[in-house]
Amino acid sequence: MNKLIFVLFLSLTACSNNLSVDDLHGNWSIRKEKSAAQIVGIGEEESSALINEKLVISQHQIQLQNQVCQYDEIKQGEQTVTEFLQLYRLDASTQFPKNTQVLNLECEGEFFIAHLLKSDSTLWFVWYGLLLEATRKPA
Repeated sequence: MNKLIFVLFLSLTACSNNLSVDDLHGNWSIRKEKSAAQIVGIGEEESSALINEKLVISQHQIQLQNQVCQYDEIKQGEQTVTEFLQLYRLDASTQFPKNTQVLNLECEGEFFIAHLLKSDSTLWFVWYGLLLEATRKPA
């Protein structure tokens, strides 16, 4: 009986944190700009050029265009989506699916990413003040 309770406890613990970093690995495609901060660090032409760009996430790096950042780990964030929007000064009314997770990482190199939002097969991240949406690219 104790073994059964222990197995149930482990199962519940595993289900309560449904983040699988391996789910992030692979090729993604930037689909749209979802929101923008009041101050954006790139021009309209540069931001338009990001649409359909490939975002590659591997075990320890993220690559967008010819820029790369390195990270050690991606962790479940303690912030809410609302706190994420406030942190980056994005429109507080921006809507996300209910199961959206805030993920923390310290990805440094040619650019910097500190947070990702993830829901099913969609990612969001801030790039020079733009909140970009990426979907998984078919293999």
